[in-house]
Amino acid sequence: MTSIYATETLEVHQCGKCGVSFAMPTTFTAEKRENGEAFYCPNGHARVFRESEATRLRRQLDQAKKRQEWAEGREMHQRDQREAAERSNAALRGVITKQKKRAAAGVCQCCQRTFQNVADHMRTQHPDYVEGVAR
Repeated sequence: MTSIYATETLEVHQCGKCGVSFAMPTTFTAEKRENGEAFYCPNGHARVFRESEATRLRRQLDQAKKRQEWAEGREMHQRDQREAAERSNAALRGVITKQKKRAAAGVCQCCQRTFQNVADHMRTQHPDYVEGVAR
């Protein structure tokens, strides 16, 4: 007859309620520690592994790092949006300046024809119109 021996490491625990000592396989205790699930002493008292101080601090540090990364990402996004808005505003100011100069020169915005009487009117009646474009 062949016998097969299985070896498993046991951890000894003591119930905090009744004081009885008992052993559980390390694989079982590792699973319960990881999941935070309850287990029972031989007398039926529910027990649970509490989160260690080191684990709690590590979790808090991870959360703080995630919050910092999120804040940095948000700041970068807002900076990019602001810069894009500034570029857009600069481009629009250029278009407005160009249109004002063309209007002062008597050029129709629709058909691109020049009307000399409009150009003369702008030059004589509104001489500061083109000069004041940057206002």
